[in-house]
Amino acid sequence: MRSPVYTIYTPMLIEIFPQDYEICKKASQNYWSSSKGGKYGKGVLNTKTDPCRTERIGLLGEMAFANFMELPIQFEYKKHGDKYDFLIRDRTIDVKTASRNYGSVLIQYKNSFGNIVFRQKDIYVGAYLVEDTGKTASIELVGYTLGKIVKKLTPVKSKVGKWLNFDVPLDALKDLRELKKFYKNQIDWHDLY
Repeated sequence: MRSPVYTIYTPMLIEIFPQDYEICKKASQNYWSSSKGGKYGKGVLNTKTDPCRTERIGLLGEMAFANFMELPIQFEYKKHGDKYDFLIRDRTIDVKTASRNYGSVLIQYKNSFGNIVFRQKDIYVGAYLVEDTGKTASIELVGYTLGKIVKKLTPVKSKVGKWLNFDVPLDALKDLRELKKFYKNQIDWHDLY
């Protein structure tokens, strides 16, 4: 058995054009967090003038990932959220998109009520919003990490709110081109480790 080769991540700037932007915008208006209560239930970034910002940013990240990977996108509403964003060769993928470059990917572990909400995925993809014009957007796809690596991290307190997150530094993410090779059946699952 050969040793796995780790590649340092190479961020990719993905442009979201008007047609795809509009799909994300409309889907964000139907997303499940809009129905949650509490101070942070509707999304920390949402405002009265932009009530779907949190959801839209997440969907823009998913759209960027789908466009890069050449995957179909499905933005249907699911009560209580979805179990994963994408399924590739029986592996669950969750795309985490921040509103800007914070230097890390945050994956929620406990909510503000102290309940564990972490549902481990096989793969986490890190991304962040570079620009949102209201008609187009730019998303930086940074890289990926494996769920089994995230699960070994110690959750840290969020800077806003009372929840706990796994904090994965962007420079710890692996090159998304390797994940694309996995999707295209050019490498096996164990090659992603």
